Amino acid sequence: KGRWEGAAWIEAEMQARAARPEKIGLTDVFWSISTARLTGDTAGYGQVVPLVHTSHPDLSMLWHAAVGPVTAPLLPVFMGQTSFPDAYGKHRYLTEGESARFLDRRKEEKAPQVICRIPQGIEVGDSAVYHFKQLMHLAFQSLEGILPEVDQHWRQIEAAMLADLPAVQRSAEVLFAAGETALANRLLTDFSSQWHGKVLTDCKALAASAYVRLRAQGCLNMTDQPVAPPQLW
Repeated sequence: KGRWEGAAWIEAEMQARAARPEKIGLTDVFWSISTARLTGDTAGYGQVVPLVHTSHPDLSMLWHAAVGPVTAPLLPVFMGQTSFPDAYGKHRYLTEGESARFLDRRKEEKAPQVICRIPQGIEVGDSAVYHFKQLMHLAFQSLEGILPEVDQHWRQIEAAMLADLPAVQRSAEVLFAAGETALANRLLTDFSSQWHGKVLTDCKALAASAYVRLRAQGCLNMTDQPVAPPQLW
């Protein structure tokens, strides 16, 4: 698209931030992909990758949001972590063609294309994307009330994670240096997984509260015209 309207707007915003004495930091990059001016339902998800040299490859990381980070926090994911909560894994409704597949192996020999490969245990569990999408579209129905509250909550959560992160990274570095790779990766996995679990709990609580408030106010949008922030995208 070249220098389209959204690109021009965010470029100007970041240039203004770069002119400050503190220049551009990680929270500025978080903001750039979280702002409702650019990010909405079509964003799919959000990611920020810090381009830094680490003392061990497993300490390399990215920040990932399950949906567009306008209503979801960016969460730490380390290259060395060995697992993540099932709710953040691959679910059927996120996969193309799953509506025509089944968790039933009886037709596998004659029609393998109709067999679902998603584990049954995942199918019956929570889906983080579902809950964060639910929160997104609740917040979008209250642009002056619920949306800024949700945004403030997730930005505070991100600040808390950023405050905790250096101690965890340093602890992992000590373990890596001592040759305790498995213990270091377990530490990184636990840190990441605990935050993923906490924010999913928060998401459900925020969504439940938002739904009750909108319903009580008679503000649930029952038309075929979805409400969303004015976007440049």
